Amino acid sequence: MGEERVIISQDWITLTFALSILLLATAKMFSRVSIADVLSAYASDRFVTVTRSNNDGFVVLKLASLIVYALCIALLIYAVIITEHIKPAALNTYLLCLLGVSVFLLLKHYFGKLLANILGFDHEMEILDVHRNVYRCMFSYALLAIAMLLFIVFKLEATAVGYITGFVIFMMLVYNIMLFYTYRQLLIGKLFYFILYLCALEIAPYLLLYKYFKGTAS
Repeated sequence: MGEERVIISQDWITLTFALSILLLATAKMFSRVSIADVLSAYASDRFVTVTRSNNDGFVVLKLASLIVYALCIALLIYAVIITEHIKPAALNTYLLCLLGVSVFLLLKHYFGKLLANILGFDHEMEILDVHRNVYRCMFSYALLAIAMLLFIVFKLEATAVGYITGFVIFMMLVYNIMLFYTYRQLLIGKLFYFILYLCALEIAPYLLLYKYFKGTAS
């Protein structure tokens, strides 16, 4: 017996992919940073160091990449939601996912800055944010390719959705662990306050999201 597939209209999904590619291509035209430099962050921290000291030539490409990052994360969440039959396949469902991802990332960013300011590790958080944004930018290209593979090639096959989203979560977890390990010496002096930050903004939101989706699915 074959696996059930979710049949959806591809029109708006194709437009989302086209918009993502157009954003990245247009941003590249106005940026002094090459895409190869961004992708080099997968293997080396050299680009992160350069960006931290001079961010001017990277702003446009960074903003475009972060938008594509949010679009693709929302697509992956949308894929999980409709393959699990939590909500019907529709553009409105994706827009809700995109709104949720955008609000989540923005609130997390600004609450993180506020908390860092209150607890007194603004400088450390600024350094972490530069590195994290570079990671998100480099991931945007991979996520776009993964989302296209998932929707166009596998056509939201349930097994593919499970394995691919699991792989994406694993890779993001690995890179976040690498991020905190890289700056362990920087953070050791503010360890107590940084643990409070991790619990409040890095761990609790994901646990709440997990409980929400688990409760909705049941």
